[in-house]
Amino acid sequence: MVLKKLIFCFSFLFLIFPMNVRGQDDEILTTNNYIIVKYDGYISWTLEYKNGFGINETFTSRKGIKYIIKGNSKYKSNESLSIEPNDIIEIYFYNNITSLENFFDGENDDNCMYIVSVDLSHFNSSLVVNVEGMFKSCELIEEINFNNFDTSSVTNMKYMFYQCMTLGALDLSHLNTSLVSSMEGMFSGCCLLESIDLLHFNTSLVTNMKEMFADCCQLDSLDLSHFNTSLVTNMKDMFFDCGELRSLDLSNFNTSSVTNMEKMFYGCDELKSLDLSHFNTSSVTNMEKMFGYCRKLNSLNLSHFNASSVTNMKDIFFNCAELKSLDLSNFQAKSVNSINEMFKGCSALEYLDISNFNFDSLDSMVSMFDGLSNIKYINIYNITNNILINAIQSAFDKDGITICQKEEIINNPKAIYTCYNPLSYIIVKYDDNMANIKYENGFVINNEIPSRKGIKNIIKGNLKYKNDEPLSIEPNN
Repeated sequence: MVLKKLIFCFSFLFLIFPMNVRGQDDEILTTNNYIIVKYDGYISWTLEYKNGFGINETFTSRKGIKYIIKGNSKYKSNESLSIEPNDIIEIYFYNNITSLENFFDGENDDNCMYIVSVDLSHFNSSLVVNVEGMFKSCELIEEINFNNFDTSSVTNMKYMFYQCMTLGALDLSHLNTSLVSSMEGMFSGCCLLESIDLLHFNTSLVTNMKEMFADCCQLDSLDLSHFNTSLVTNMKDMFFDCGELRSLDLSNFNTSSVTNMEKMFYGCDELKSLDLSHFNTSSVTNMEKMFGYCRKLNSLNLSHFNASSVTNMKDIFFNCAELKSLDLSNFQAKSVNSINEMFKGCSALEYLDISNFNFDSLDSMVSMFDGLSNIKYINIYNITNNILINAIQSAFDKDGITICQKEEIINNPKAIYTCYNPLSYIIVKYDDNMANIKYENGFVINNEIPSRKGIKNIIKGNLKYKNDEPLSIEPNN
């Protein structure tokens, strides 16, 4: 009887005061679905998050947040949270999410600017397809732990580390990039990165590498020899203002699909040598400022460049101040309409071959040759565009400069000589101990040595001899 009364009393109490059964909103999720974030210990003011972790329409990826734990306190996703210096928080999620786009966006959320480290090793990212701008403008971030971070489904890494200005080291060995199509601006503005190991990066599906390493101003060397770039169409500003870059390996770059190379190497001040002889540029339409301000570049191989589709070459070699020789004999740029300031500031340039520059659509060539104070030889042998010919003759109408041009279009004999393409000439020096030698009939062009019949002329010092003129050669000539 007593037992029955007790059961009745407990049943009555349960009806009036239901037990506090923990529902989904208070559930502690499994440990594979949270992110650990630490904040700057040097800030002296309190950071206030409104509505949890900035969960609003601007940050759609944050809507998956369940709650945030700070110390021993738990905050729901719709509660305000104050963060102080040296605070560490854990961000928990309802379930597996598909996007981390702009998740720690310091550009639009000032509080993210003070994050110093992020640990993703406990986060389940197996379904994430988008990490665009994930750490954008986290200007104080120094460390990111990508252990166990699964990116096998990710297709977009655009601006992932944009303006992470104090990030000095980055271990990306765990990142799977096999499905990624965009790496635009991925490391842009990472000013303290001196090297990046990308040897394991799979770029076979990437179509956009615009600004990928732009403003990596401390980057010293970069090995991209294994990059598959066969689908890439945009390389604009790819190495823009990498001012400390001294070593760059692009030996296996396939550029057959690229249409835009504007400012690709602009501002690479310390780069001294660049071999792009393997570049396929047949689809490129824009080369504006491509090598602009490569001030220490003294060796540039463009021997197989195809410029047939290019419409803009403005400032392409602007201020390449140490470049002494430039062979552009393969440039048949018939579609180009602007070559303004093309060689402006190339003050050390001595040898220039533009023998096949025939522009059918040329509109402007303002200051094309300004600052070429050391030019000694310029080849325009196959050029028929009178506007360009007259501009060259006017720019280089002075003694000591050889302009290689066809005889039938010479109209300024003061500085112009007829000659063959300078790719086919030989330089010979004679023994300074020998007696004077006299060649009859030029360079002994006779039946005994038939191979010499191809000789057009010989230049000795500043004098030119035709193949039927006698030529005396003295010691040290």
